Amino acid sequence: MLDMLKLKLINTGWGKVLFVFVFIIMHAALLQAQKSNPANRFVYEEGKYHDKSGWINSVGIYAGNLLEGVVENIEPVSFQIDYVGYKLIKPRVGLGGGVALKFSQTKQIGPDYGFISTAYGYYKFADFYGYGKIFLNNKRRRIYVDTKLGYSRALGTIGFKCFGCDGRHYLRHSSSPTVQPGIGVEVARADPLRWGIKLSFSHNQISEQIDKHPDDWEVTKEGIIKRSKHERDLNRFFLGLNLFF
Repeated sequence: MLDMLKLKLINTGWGKVLFVFVFIIMHAALLQAQKSNPANRFVYEEGKYHDKSGWINSVGIYAGNLLEGVVENIEPVSFQIDYVGYKLIKPRVGLGGGVALKFSQTKQIGPDYGFISTAYGYYKFADFYGYGKIFLNNKRRRIYVDTKLGYSRALGTIGFKCFGCDGRHYLRHSSSPTVQPGIGVEVARADPLRWGIKLSFSHNQISEQIDKHPDDWEVTKEGIIKRSKHERDLNRFFLGLNLFF
């Protein structure tokens, strides 16, 4: 009964995060794009254009750890989805903010802690950040650099089993500041919906801890908490597709 209650609370937390994320994206999609005349656009042949001013929305989906996850088929692939909204304060400069759900794969959980295990899992985060973007040219394929700077809220625990262990163990990870610079290209189109690709580098400095209990640490009679703890620099490259509207 207690486990079901804990699971319900975890699911409720996830539900709130997903609800906010979906609401922001849907709300942004319903916003009318700022009316622009040709003077406020970079116009190219066939009526294709980029905006010089106004509010821009972006939705992206990214995959990481592609070499080990896809090419070598060793580890799970990381992935991330995000929404960014920014204002073009100058034709080449945008400032705004966004939210993201980020799933970064773990290494093999066991060896780091002296266990015999080949278990993998995901560090799960809800990211909230400020955003800056600078375009490097005004061509049909606009190259840009951008940066996300904010806070990653840790979500959930990772349960696993290992050989020679006393039952199931749980890996918990901490929330942390996050930074994610990137470089990408945005392709002009004759309608408001444009697309692009981006390569970015995500960094979190986290603490991770293992214990037998998913929510409470086990304490000895002497009051000593039985746990293992590591500090970890969580670095991931992400390659993905963006839609701008």
